[in-house]
Amino acid sequence: PFNDLDTCSKIIKKEELACVFFEPVQGAACVPAEKEFIKGLREVCDQTGTLLIADEVITGFRLAPGGGQEVLGIKPDLTTFGKAIGGGEFPVGAVGGRRDIMELMDHTKHPRRSENVAQGGTYSGNPLVMRAGYEAMQEYKKKDVYNNINKLGERLKTGFKEIMERSNTEGYVAGLGSMVKIHFLKERTKNNDLQTLLSKAHKEREIKYFHHLLSNRILAMAPGKVHFFISNPHTTEDIDNLITVTEDFIKSIK
Repeated sequence: PFNDLDTCSKIIKKEELACVFFEPVQGAACVPAEKEFIKGLREVCDQTGTLLIADEVITGFRLAPGGGQEVLGIKPDLTTFGKAIGGGEFPVGAVGGRRDIMELMDHTKHPRRSENVAQGGTYSGNPLVMRAGYEAMQEYKKKDVYNNINKLGERLKTGFKEIMERSNTEGYVAGLGSMVKIHFLKERTKNNDLQTLLSKAHKEREIKYFHHLLSNRILAMAPGKVHFFISNPHTTEDIDNLITVTEDFIKSIK
């Protein structure tokens, strides 16, 4: 279970796992991992000889130049990347990590099949995508990119929280940096952990919210999966408009 270190530690020690994957922020839920949880995972993986792998397909190059692991202060053994490398336009995936692990894919250093790892793909190293990725990386090196999107993310998160408080609506606003989501809930809860948010989710309300956004020319991912990942072209006006449209929706359901 996410952010449940005790349970995760027991499973890792009992099952003799080869690896453990974690997301710095739980994707569509926008719930951040607690630093103590990630720190504890690192420790128990070191104790058991289990690889710790960060799934940064969403958070990589989004939360910071070093992704979620930079924000959380953790060093995984391997990291998976995607999305942001292609600048939001091209499909791409990548993996990186400790030299001794990555070198297992170098068959000149490990010629025996029993000692190496096969890696390949029909479109691996596609020149067009790699060039797009290179140009995207140059943009991400500019500090104002992260200052901008994280500032907009905080503005959106604060705006959503104020709406929920003023309207006394059952829900919780989650997020980190440029990732934000409103969890509409069927009832109030003191716990805002991922399991509680998912089990008490008001799915019908979120679907209505999606269509309300769409009718106001705002496109979310899908009905039942409404979350907001801010990008550099977004403006303060875009964020304020989203807050206003969301407040109109809240008023319509009260």
